[in-house]
Amino acid sequence: MNQDEKREFERFTLVAEKLTRAFVEGYKHRHAQELGFFVAQAIRDVPALLRMLDDYESHSNDEILDAIHAVVSNHFSLTEANRLLTTVDDEEGETRD
Repeated sequence: MNQDEKREFERFTLVAEKLTRAFVEGYKHRHAQELGFFVAQAIRDVPALLRMLDDYESHSNDEILDAIHAVVSNHFSLTEANRLLTTVDDEEGETRD
């Protein structure tokens, strides 16, 4: 694993942990870690796309389309996070504090 990959993994792990804490405090249910992972996965590629769009002229259309594809392909993670939130809230009658 090279340094960039290591930093990306560490950042992903940190984001997932922070999201998990937010879900534990906000929803207080057993799926907080899974929710944190799904949301972190869904937003993982967004910063790269935003940086690329900030410097649009320096990137080819193919690079930009690849970055968009990476973001959009993670829609499954948001769909799963949404499913968990609505299912658990409905089943357990929980709402955010």
